Formats: sequence, C-alpha cells, structure tokens
Amino acid sequence: MSSQNVTITLTRQTLQKVRLLAARLAASIGLVGREEAAYQRQRQAMMLLDQGFHRGGVSRANRNQLHKR
Repeated sequence: MSSQNVTITLTRQTLQKVRLLAARLAASIGLVGREEAAYQRQRQAMMLLDQGFHRGGVSRANRNQLHKR
C-alpha cells in the first residue's frame, strides 16, 4: 500500500487535542487517526458482546434441570 503526504489546516484547539492524543498513545500525529478508528471499532464490538445476541429461541428448562446429576 502506498501513501501520500497531505497538508491540512487545523485550528489551534484541534491541533492541541491531536498532539495530546498522540502523546497518550505514544504515536506520531499521523498514526492517531488509525489508532482512534481501531479503538472505536474495538469499543463497539465490546458493547455488542456485553448486550448479547437474542437468536429467537425460548429456553424451556432452567440450568438445574439441564444439569441434573
């Protein structure tokens, strides 16, 4: 994958936030966007796992009934 440098204009406030985030991640400013996107994907995946998935089935037995010894 090839990359190309681009120049953008940011407000001082936005640039300060990017610099702080880059320092927190111990990364260059160029990597911050990719790191943030990966973090957001991971956070969303964890929220989905916490919610669980309802597949439409109905449990007709409780745990004790299923695991009688």
